[in-house]
Amino acid sequence: MNSSQTLTRANLLHTLRGGEAHMDFDQVIDGFPERDMNARLSNVPYTPWQLLWHIWFCQYDLLQYGLSADYRWPKFPDGYWPPTREHASQATWDATVADFRRDLSHIVALIEDPACDVFAPLPWGIAPGHSLFRNFTVVSDHNAYHIGELGLWRALLGNWPAHQNRDPSALTPEH
Repeated sequence: MNSSQTLTRANLLHTLRGGEAHMDFDQVIDGFPERDMNARLSNVPYTPWQLLWHIWFCQYDLLQYGLSADYRWPKFPDGYWPPTREHASQATWDATVADFRRDLSHIVALIEDPACDVFAPLPWGIAPGHSLFRNFTVVSDHNAYHIGELGLWRALLGNWPAHQNRDPSALTPEH
């Protein structure tokens, strides 16, 4: 592995783990109150838990696609969201968080493994240039986007832990 590939892998790992330019997964979900997991806001078609499930499932989907020629894509878009009326308990929320962390750990291990050529095109790729690196870049982008949405949910619901100082009333137009 050359130095450019090493640096590229390190940068991808950094974005997957969160921070700097976007919210960190653990900060966003830390202490998320059970009473708000199934909250609904007008004009938003999903709950915080449904969004959390979607983040996990898309990450899982891209990981599985990258690992197996036999993987079958779910129907889009319905296969990428839990049923609209499905509600989460604390146990369901915790299981979804655990699934997200498990699959992210698997992705991290593949990127950190110098024997894994994450840049090689997938022989079964549905488009030229699809590789584990491409899939994990999409995971990083998708996660960052939706983790930010979960943070916004927390702000709108007024349930940010005080120590995280995410009070939306502190935001001013110049921010």
